[in-house]
Amino acid sequence: WRMRDALKMPALWIQLVLFTVLLFAVNMIATHQVAYLRDLQYSPMLSATALGLMLGASIIGRLASGVLGMRFEGRYLAAVFMTCMSLGIVALMNARSMIFVYLYSILSGIGFGGMIVILPHMMAEYVGRKHFARVVGWTTPIVAVAGAISPVFAGYLFDATGSYAWPFGIAAALLFV
Repeated sequence: WRMRDALKMPALWIQLVLFTVLLFAVNMIATHQVAYLRDLQYSPMLSATALGLMLGASIIGRLASGVLGMRFEGRYLAAVFMTCMSLGIVALMNARSMIFVYLYSILSGIGFGGMIVILPHMMAEYVGRKHFARVVGWTTPIVAVAGAISPVFAGYLFDATGSYAWPFGIAAALLFV
């Protein structure tokens, strides 16, 4: 598909929303999760390790997405991976014990890793390979802006409410929807 034709495709806009929501949530969580866990009285080491474990668990999601992407439609895999991330954030919001910190790291990591692999695959399926670079080049700035805004948005909501419940709840809801 040429760029002007791709812009008329609902599938392109849905994928753009998916990627925007993904980076919105990931950048927010990556920026604020250590401070959040520190507020819950977890040690600095554990708070930072949770983020590292999330990124490490993303390897599992990336491998699973690569293997499963050859057998199942990307949209179904995207639903599973986005749900994993949403449940991971819900676990983080309830991280009153270590099990929830680990559950957050693993679920969010698998979901993030799977989405990073499946989104370009889905885009290529819908728009084709000939104009793939142009379409991705056009959509990337939109996604980047959302990713840049989300940590500031979360910080603003935290300052206004004294809690991460609203920003993390919004991220979890967006991922689930």
